[in-house]
Amino acid sequence: MWRSFVNRLIRFVIPICSTIAFASILISELVFTRSDSLFVMLNIIGFALSIVGYNLFALHLIQAILSRQKQKKQDEWANRELGFLLQQTDRMESHQKDMYKLHHDLRNHMGLVDTMLLEGRSKEAALYLRSLLEKLPGGDL
Repeated sequence: MWRSFVNRLIRFVIPICSTIAFASILISELVFTRSDSLFVMLNIIGFALSIVGYNLFALHLIQAILSRQKQKKQDEWANRELGFLLQQTDRMESHQKDMYKLHHDLRNHMGLVDTMLLEGRSKEAALYLRSLLEKLPGGDL
């Protein structure tokens, strides 16, 4: 909000100040110069054109600065968002690896229990399953 106010103030202050300067010089030229020569009028017109040029340049410069500030802020937000997305991607990859390991371990445990049951070692299979359940969080029977 503060920057917006300053930006608006700058956009109005430069033309107003230069208009006041032009008016004061114009008045001083008309009051203190007694001759109505073409040279005096050309000086006034030249000065007026230079003030208009200055205003255009100043306003263009202000627009360029504001545009750069806006682009810089957008780049900062984009970099923050990119950082967040990279963190999320890393977390998802880590979670995916963990799930693959769990799937692999579960497959091995199930294969071992299947082998025990096929060989008639049901009590040993039951003890093995209980030991696995006790290792799991909240795995009490």
